[in-house]
Amino acid sequence: MWTIFDVLYHLIEPLCFLLISASFIPRTILNLILNTQFSTFSPSSFKDAWFATFWKTTGPQVRENATPNVKPLVSLAHGVVLDIGPGSGEWVSLFDKKKVDKIYGVEPNRDHHEGLRRRIKEAGCEQNRFLYRAFR
Repeated sequence: MWTIFDVLYHLIEPLCFLLISASFIPRTILNLILNTQFSTFSPSSFKDAWFATFWKTTGPQVRENATPNVKPLVSLAHGVVLDIGPGSGEWVSLFDKKKVDKIYGVEPNRDHHEGLRRRIKEAGCEQNRFLYRAFR
């Protein structure tokens, strides 16, 4: 039986996550200005830069908290896998190299590509039979 506290918690938790994500907007604007990337400003490029800035900090925390739920699902993957939106590669290391032949990761946010490539290398997924690609 759910209590009023359970209901409130499940209503407030997503709002807190949204507030945390919004707190990265000033940092993103400052980074864009300092790196002289603000001259190529567009709403889409700002969104990508903001989300990448936000995810660099929160991604590892989300991975840590969600691994017990995600790991059993990823362990079912086999053959050729299409990973839509791999982000910065938080889950790459969970794929079983014995069961998965190739992984194609479709990541439209270029600001995630560097982190994705780093995690691919860290997980030893650069072998010809186990590919992870970032596409735009």
